[in-house]
Amino acid sequence: MTAKEELAELGIIGRNVTWQDAQNMGDWLVASVIPLARVDERGRIRDAGLFKPYAILGLRSRSGQASLPVTHKVDFLHIWQASQRQQRDGGEVVVRIDGPGGIRARLTVHLVPAGAYAKVSSPGFRLPEDERELARLSPIHTWTWSTT
Repeated sequence: MTAKEELAELGIIGRNVTWQDAQNMGDWLVASVIPLARVDERGRIRDAGLFKPYAILGLRSRSGQASLPVTHKVDFLHIWQASQRQQRDGGEVVVRIDGPGGIRARLTVHLVPAGAYAKVSSPGFRLPEDERELARLSPIHTWTWSTT
């Protein structure tokens, strides 16, 4: 089964998974990214269709899985940058869905160390008191709308 076929079987945030439910689940691990556009070497978005999303994300949380169409160029640029950095430096991309939903939804994108999402989202997780252990769980980089 291809990645597109797998995503088609998941619930779609904004369609059969409500925005409120998606926000209540907290952070989502980005399991897959299907780009429908690209970013050129000058940082400009190319190949974007007028009535299609920039990308489709396959997401996992501790409560389930879903897909999310990325419909805003700022969110797409952040996902693109996080994915590029993930390929270069390793780690995991995690998103949080903010805002009221629909076209006004905003993503906060984090690049976290590999394994950090599973540890932090496990039941009974407590923040470590040791600074070195805390640093191993902290985001490597965060992209928000205020840093654009």
